Amino acid sequence: MDSARDELFIGLGAALGGPAGQAIVPEIVPRDDLPEAVAMNSIQFNIARGIGPAIGGIIVSLWGAGFAFLANAASFIGVLGVIGSWRPQPRKSVLPAERVYGGIRAGVRYARYSPVLRAVLVRSLTFGLGASAMWAVLPLAARVEFHTDATGYGVIVAFFGIGAAACGFGLSILRRLLSTDRIAMSGGLTFAIANASVAAALQVYVLWFATFLAGAAWVAVTATFNSSTQMALPAWVRARALSLYLLALQGGLALGSVAWGYLASRFGIRTALETSALFLVLHMLIATRFSLRGAEHFDPKPWQLQELPHLGEGPSMDQGPVMVYLEFRIEPEHAAEFERAMHDLEPIRRRDGAVMWTFFSDIGDSGRYVEVYMVETWGEHVRQHYRGTASDSEAWQRVRAFHIGPEPPRVLHSVAP
Repeated sequence: MDSARDELFIGLGAALGGPAGQAIVPEIVPRDDLPEAVAMNSIQFNIARGIGPAIGGIIVSLWGAGFAFLANAASFIGVLGVIGSWRPQPRKSVLPAERVYGGIRAGVRYARYSPVLRAVLVRSLTFGLGASAMWAVLPLAARVEFHTDATGYGVIVAFFGIGAAACGFGLSILRRLLSTDRIAMSGGLTFAIANASVAAALQVYVLWFATFLAGAAWVAVTATFNSSTQMALPAWVRARALSLYLLALQGGLALGSVAWGYLASRFGIRTALETSALFLVLHMLIATRFSLRGAEHFDPKPWQLQELPHLGEGPSMDQGPVMVYLEFRIEPEHAAEFERAMHDLEPIRRRDGAVMWTFFSDIGDSGRYVEVYMVETWGEHVRQHYRGTASDSEAWQRVRAFHIGPEPPRVLHSVAP
């Protein structure tokens, strides 16, 4: 029970700190250097993952597990010192703070209507399910099949860190040779080969080679997913969307660990690893339906698609729901192109806050269209005006170009009393 409680608190700490730590990366490095920065972050993490178990194994064998955990806790003093010395550029906002529940819903809504983020979540979950067999079954294989002690297992995991570092340093070269999708798929295939190699291993050096491959594949896949996520997100939703990415990946690892552990106990270690390798091949087939293309071309710079309404004092921020109407006048012969452009605008409206969206054509006037969408509160509608990006502006400008007449599209707001 104590061990389970400790794991729970470690997981809670990682869940609180992980998204925030990753969300600050774009504030530290330029956007063009973001993939390399994410890869470097993966390198240091996985080098520590490789060296840590080896050092931990030595400490456990000499002084016991309790001293190893105390040493690990002391290592966070340096982390706290770095965070305390960092001075980010303060940002002022005219908007009221979001409530926790509303912020979570906004993040989930954004993920639902962002093709790149949706692809990352599906692929992270399935990859985590398949890759988790290495973590769930490797300690058992090392102890039962190869009779290794804590130090020997630390050496095995150290090769994971070496492979991760090697791939991390070579990832920039891979990016010049392969597309983002191909790097992630190649990493998934390599991890499948690693799992199959552990299942077939008869000598410990084959285990070293397999964990080396697994480390390289892990960085190739997770760094690609992470950088694609960060590059496809505006600042306002970055941390909460990254938390969803980590939830998908870690959730896959957790669920997969239970499944592969059960399979190993019922049918044997090698069967579990061979099945996980086949599952990773299935993951690659799923990946063909969920492309990561588009993240590199996304421009997250803030862009106000429409001017804020001037309504005097206006409603209170909590008042709602709010129905917004935009009236367009177009040339009737351009109706088909206009309707296609409007459909491209729908995911942007929904992603930024609309809980309902549609548009209508006037039966009696073929040149008149009305866009209608609903937002939960007036405060959420005000935030919606600050959530637009430069990439979103392209879809809005296409719609706006069809409007004729000297005045902009007429906008009406109806708020529930």
